[in-house]
Amino acid sequence: MGYGIYGLTFNTLRGGNKARLPQFKNKHGEPAHSKADGSDWSDAQWLQAVVGELMNQVVKGLKRDGYTKANKSWLLRQALHAFDTTKLPPPENY
Repeated sequence: MGYGIYGLTFNTLRGGNKARLPQFKNKHGEPAHSKADGSDWSDAQWLQAVVGELMNQVVKGLKRDGYTKANKSWLLRQALHAFDTTKLPPPENY
């Protein structure tokens, strides 16, 4: 899969993420995955993890100084709008 931007491809990202899988731990300090390639997680679990990480970044941004209440509200609405799955094309287009 291509989509290279400045030499970075999805395959490069995928390889880096697979290499990092053993580092991830659950709340008990145990490995988060029972399979080395992460295939023990369902698509729903992966989506939840990705959305959680992205929203964490948004919240960290909101906590920074310099944002008014109106700016924070706008930033949060923009982040949530990014997850509007009703605008995704049907699966057969992937």
